[in-house]
Amino acid sequence: MQKIQQNEGTAARRRVYLWPKDVTDFHTPEAGEDGLQPQLSLNGGAFSNTTNVLVYVSNGLYYVELDATEVTTRGVVIVRHKSANTTECQEAVEIGLSEATWMLSMADHWQRMAYQSATGV
Repeated sequence: MQKIQQNEGTAARRRVYLWPKDVTDFHTPEAGEDGLQPQLSLNGGAFSNTTNVLVYVSNGLYYVELDATEVTTRGVVIVRHKSANTTECQEAVEIGLSEATWMLSMADHWQRMAYQSATGV
């Protein structure tokens, strides 16, 4: 599962890649989907349109760059795309703390536990 840091400020790090397949054979990478609107669901909520549209990379690979407002809440985001020409493709993305932030919070947790153990508080 792809991970994006909560409140990620660098736009390129908020890209979610999708590979839509042709609806007739379910295999061939589909071209011509750039500019179309994917959708997202945060933590199992209803799907809604993303702020940005699909951007074509090459050989049927696309990305949508999530807006900064779409990565403010921790949890799992499902990004999906379906058009008349493609089968539905989905990608799950975890929005969470950076590893450095997580490690600092764990260090603080263990320091508090050691203090409580030593002082009985």
